[in-house]
Formats: sequence, structure tokens, C-alpha cells
Amino acid sequence: MDADARLKQQLREELVRRGMRQKELASQLGMSPAALNNVLAGERGLLTANAKRVLDALRLELVVQPKTAGELPASQMPPS
Repeated sequence: MDADARLKQQLREELVRRGMRQKELASQLGMSPAALNNVLAGERGLLTANAKRVLDALRLELVVQPKTAGELPASQMPPS
């Protein structure tokens, strides 16, 4: 699985973990649910070909992890 596919899978898993629907996330992002679905389903790439090439050349991988509370705007703080 390439970096783009892994990233999409991780994002889908995070939505499930949070109990969040794609429609909710799309609304927060100011995009249509169909556009977000295209991104998460693979219709559109999240990473550019150049970004993938740079990651490969440097033998790096993209890692997705939650931000710490200090990195989140107050409006995006998870419920306690």
C-alpha cells in the first residue's frame, strides 16, 4: 500500500474512531460530502506525485497522529 492509500485509510479509520460522519467533516472543511468521499475513496489523491517521490527518495513515510491539545484551535478541541 502506498503512502496515499495508507493516509486515506488512516483518515477513514479516524472518522470511525470519532464516530464522525463524512458529511460532518465535509461541512467543517467547507466542501461537499461528494468531494470528500472522492478524496477518501481514492478518486482524488491527497499527496502529489512529487511529494510521493520526495518521500520515496528520502526513504521517509508520512505518519498521521493526533495533535496535542496545545496544537489545536479551541474550536477543534475534542469533547472531554
